Amino acid sequence: MNFVYEYISDFASVLKSWDVLKQVISTLALFLAFLFFRWATIVTVRRWNAPSGDEKRRWIIQVKNISLVILAAGLFGIWATELRAFALSLVAVAAALAISTKEIIQCFLGGFYKASTRPFEIGDRIEVNGCRGEVIDHNFLCTTVLEIGPRAR
Repeated sequence: MNFVYEYISDFASVLKSWDVLKQVISTLALFLAFLFFRWATIVTVRRWNAPSGDEKRRWIIQVKNISLVILAAGLFGIWATELRAFALSLVAVAAALAISTKEIIQCFLGGFYKASTRPFEIGDRIEVNGCRGEVIDHNFLCTTVLEIGPRAR
């Protein structure tokens, strides 16, 4: 029960912030205006003497779609600052993931390149960064080389 009390008190402290309270009230007002506009327009279209029922249905669908677009634009306008902060947080997390997984991504890309181009096979003699030898095994991420020795000059 103490958990519920703490949750409610935390929620109340968030709502005490004037900016958040103003946004919540604006959201509720926008939603109520949305519902009223949609209801009033649909009732008006249904009372309209249209030549066919298809035309009434088309108008009702258009009213619903336009009202949803207006609602989405209004909500975006109300919550833009919080959405911007949330997007910035997502970008920061994505950048951190990209930086932290950079080497493993490079290993997989190198393995993909090695598998697609087949630059060498088992038994070939290669040199990589001063390490010379005969390829005795290779897989997607690893190549095993039997070292031959220093380069003769």
